[in-house]
Amino acid sequence: MNKIKKIFIMILSVILISSALPLNAVYANELTAEAKANYAIEKALNKTEKLSTRLALGSMVSISTYSELTAALEAKMSNIYILQDINLEEPLQIDYNVSFLADDTKVNIFAASGKRHILITASNVQIQFNNVILDGGYENSVKSGGIEADGVKNITLISPTIQNCYSARKTSAIYSCLGENDEEGFFYIYNGTINNNYGTSIIGIFATDIIIYNSMIENNSTPKTVGSGTLVTGGNELTDTTSIYNSVIRNNSSIYGAGINIADSTLILNKNTIIENNTAKNYGGGIFAEYAIIENYGKINNNTAGQYGGGIALKNSQFIMHDGEICYNTSSKNGGGISIVNNTDNLDNVIINDGIMQGNVSENGSAIGYDYLKNYQEINQPRVIINNGTFCNNGYAFDDEGNLSVICREGGVIYGSDVTVNGGTFEKNVCTVFGGAIYTMNLTMTDGMIQDNGFYEDEDGNISVYTFRGGGLYIYENADITGGLIYSNQAEDGGGITAFGTLSIAAPAYVRYNTAEKSGGGVYFFGQNSIKDVDFSRIKNNTAPNGAQYYI
Repeated sequence: MNKIKKIFIMILSVILISSALPLNAVYANELTAEAKANYAIEKALNKTEKLSTRLALGSMVSISTYSELTAALEAKMSNIYILQDINLEEPLQIDYNVSFLADDTKVNIFAASGKRHILITASNVQIQFNNVILDGGYENSVKSGGIEADGVKNITLISPTIQNCYSARKTSAIYSCLGENDEEGFFYIYNGTINNNYGTSIIGIFATDIIIYNSMIENNSTPKTVGSGTLVTGGNELTDTTSIYNSVIRNNSSIYGAGINIADSTLILNKNTIIENNTAKNYGGGIFAEYAIIENYGKINNNTAGQYGGGIALKNSQFIMHDGEICYNTSSKNGGGISIVNNTDNLDNVIINDGIMQGNVSENGSAIGYDYLKNYQEINQPRVIINNGTFCNNGYAFDDEGNLSVICREGGVIYGSDVTVNGGTFEKNVCTVFGGAIYTMNLTMTDGMIQDNGFYEDEDGNISVYTFRGGGLYIYENADITGGLIYSNQAEDGGGITAFGTLSIAAPAYVRYNTAEKSGGGVYFFGQNSIKDVDFSRIKNNTAPNGAQYYI
């Protein structure tokens, strides 16, 4: 290969990484999860870019057959220029840094039937692909393909395109697991495209440091009976981290965690990451987390689960939303946006610091819900903390003809056991029975706005009241409200609040301008026992035929 092409390849190797999205400098002592992830990713990118530059200056060869390809690998050629499609006879065994290149027309490497494309047999290996596609040929009924790095560590894949791979029993596209004696190790994917693969999972990576950067994972599916997620990641403890940065995970299907299935580690989604249009038969359309922590700045939208957690399902896990979106997710039973399956580890399961949750729908808790039957006898009840954020238009959807369909039964936004509201705005949420905005066993409210819930107003100003009791809040056991405003909500009974359990209201909290069609414009009490410590001067300007301010 002539010198000009050699220089071109060197430049291309660097551009493919550095042009994806420049990272601004950050300081390691910044405390936010996203800042720490940015810093770690920038360091990793710089290291990878330097290695790519050295690789581009190495030896080169052009090949057009399988035998020439294997000979080039045996000779440890750094840059292998592939002139035409290659049909493999055996997996390519790679134990050194190598770059596969082709012209802009692209070439395919087809796997041998029932075998991988590549087996990475050593640690500290970087493989780069430029216009080279690993195709498993599944559309042609060939069940094969993918990359496997079992028992090795510190692997980097640059610009891999992996498609049409199949495995009935294993991860189909990428599989990597640390060796038995490895306490730590990384696996990085930059500028990847993982598309139209089929297996028990699609990407299965078990390492202490995982980065998915500027990548697309879409249109993958797992078998109907054993599917465990499209991107399955895990470590040994919560300090192990998977960072997904500037990537899109969409249109995937599975049984659990159609987008991501994470366990025993921490997942960080940056603000430019999108998880959308994924479908799980059971739990976690977007994400299923087990014994994990999720730090979210990204967008988790339009995902679906057959049972729990259209957006996210949490099993003994914690979800912290710093910013971003959880919008238009659906599930049939609870938690259209987020579902808490259980909390035996006594966690603050959901913490919302900012962001928006809009248009989510489920039978109970359209934005945030929990499985009552799995938790009601547990000592450690699921906990939700709202510090800020916007929660709007949850609990209902429109059919194909544009007709309104109210799906949520209880808790237009939250169906909870232990809920704390320190801020945020709950607006225009609806359910049919209890709690237009929030249905909860126990509530502590220090601030925030709960307004215009329990009814729907169309473009012509026509109002339909849907919530039976508690247009804003329905309290089953106990509530202490010492701040915030419960304003302009509507229901048949208890326009602002329905207290089945005990209720305390103190300054500076206000319950104002709420409306009930029947009884208790501001508050509907289930008897004197429901009045714990109420400053009735904080309940004013409400409307109802029976008990405008409150009804006992």
